[in-house]
Amino acid sequence: MAKFNLKINDRIEVLTNDKVYKSLIQDIGEDFININLPVNDGEYLTLKVNDNIEINSYVKGGSCFNFHCEVLGRGREDSIIYYTLSKPDNIKEIQRRDFARVDILNSINYKKITEMSEEEIEEKEYDNALMVDLSGGGIRFKTKEKLKIKDIVIIEFTLNGQTNHLKAEVVRCERSFDNEYIYGVKFLEISEKQRDKIIREIFKVMRKQIETL
Repeated sequence: MAKFNLKINDRIEVLTNDKVYKSLIQDIGEDFININLPVNDGEYLTLKVNDNIEINSYVKGGSCFNFHCEVLGRGREDSIIYYTLSKPDNIKEIQRRDFARVDILNSINYKKITEMSEEEIEEKEYDNALMVDLSGGGIRFKTKEKLKIKDIVIIEFTLNGQTNHLKAEVVRCERSFDNEYIYGVKFLEISEKQRDKIIREIFKVMRKQIETL
């Protein structure tokens, strides 16, 4: 595992239910970190004291660390507004290649299994959806059904003639232009062998897309 060592001016991403906001580390203390206002396409993220937020940080060598912080307060130094966060907690290293993402429009099947027994899961039928993109860590798909953040689903999709069945958790939700829902889900209980196969297919699709430009 690479060493987790935040530094001033490190680039980070603050993850919300439907967007990723960019920010920078402004200051680091023994039990706190300060970050500037997270922003996404000119839109600033408003945080409240006691909010628990999820963050990605990137380090040299290709690794990404995912962790959580609690918002301790908001301050200003001259014209710079910042948030003070607690010391990072629940730190996990994730390879950056897992975040390689490609746009793929494919029909998929899914079923919500939140709080269902094994027998109920087996009997429940799949619903149809449209895959929007795919990464080594999860997918985004579009459907009319209303799901909730942290709902658990089983995703069935085919890559290179091979069908995959993967459990996933809903982590983001947004409304589409035609008033349907686009969900971002992260894979759960995925083996490294399965993840490697998905990532290899992603890079194949990327190369094909580049060749057609």
